Amino acid sequence: MRLTQSANSIARALEENRKASPKYPQNPDRRIGTVLSTYNPAGVGSGLVPVIFDGEDTAVNIQAGTHAFANDRVGINRRGASWAIEANYTTPRLIISRMKTSALARSTQSLSADPDISLTLPTGTWLVEIDLVWSAGNTGKLATTWTVPADTVSSVRQAMGPGQSSVSGDNRNAGSTSRWGSHFWATSIAFAGSGDTSYMTHREWGSVSTVTGGTVTLNWARLASDTPATTLYEGTTIRATRII
Repeated sequence: MRLTQSANSIARALEENRKASPKYPQNPDRRIGTVLSTYNPAGVGSGLVPVIFDGEDTAVNIQAGTHAFANDRVGINRRGASWAIEANYTTPRLIISRMKTSALARSTQSLSADPDISLTLPTGTWLVEIDLVWSAGNTGKLATTWTVPADTVSSVRQAMGPGQSSVSGDNRNAGSTSRWGSHFWATSIAFAGSGDTSYMTHREWGSVSTVTGGTVTLNWARLASDTPATTLYEGTTIRATRII
């Protein structure tokens, strides 16, 4: 008798757990699903977006003013014979990043892409930030540009760091001049070096809004011939946070 009662209790507990899972919610008209592909990134218009839930790929209605990105976890409501994504669900914030793990020295004035400081962005609006760790001679300095997806809506990036005309030997101190400006993606901007191999740092950032998706890359070189070479060090990081 006791063994039978114990088995029945376990069976009831398992059934309750099963019913409480996302596949068997307490409310039969609500589900949790995963979006399979990006739809409606601008939040304009309505249509159908593929969502997987209950183990099946189902076309789910999306309302005007709502967007859905691949791999989002979304709430779904039954509406008659069909399902619809909840209009007020919160898109999870997605952050992707890369970091240099070894130093790269350049003795050329021809800007080119850094092999590590580059990210491929899917559809969406992203805040892209680059934190640079580098060294350069007083004459050589560091020059940078960005490459962004062709359909990027915004046209400028922001930069904060040592000014190009900082006083030689004073670039790491409070007395040096500073750069606080907005610049077109492809505009080369320069930062004064430390005059030796001492580390310098600065930050660049910008909003990248793209429908087609694409790659954001830092291009850099030294501004002028000099000794030592201009070097970008390990610890330099590019980071993209999806805003919408």
